[in-house]
Amino acid sequence: MVTKYLVTGANGYIATHVIDQLLKQGHHVRGTVRSLNDKAKVDELKKLGPIELIEANLLDDASIKRAVKGIDIVMHVASPVGIGKTVEEDDFIKPAIQGRLSFFTIKSDC
Repeated sequence: MVTKYLVTGANGYIATHVIDQLLKQGHHVRGTVRSLNDKAKVDELKKLGPIELIEANLLDDASIKRAVKGIDIVMHVASPVGIGKTVEEDDFIKPAIQGRLSFFTIKSDC
């Protein structure tokens, strides 16, 4: 039986390595991205192998619910970053905390 994984923040540095390993092990991988219209990022992810991509927002429970539907294991590695930017609580800290809580609350309800 193939295990179905969700890897959040699929185009991030850590996530791409996680996805690469999961695909090499023959697992089904769904990855979340902010936008499927970001061709450069989407194309790079597709080079890793047969990955399913879905748009999700850390602050949108409906998108998170869609992302976890039918998933066995969530690997939540997404976090908003802003290299060279002033850290604002509403831009970075709140989404990181709320995103983590939402993924685990919603997955436990499914």
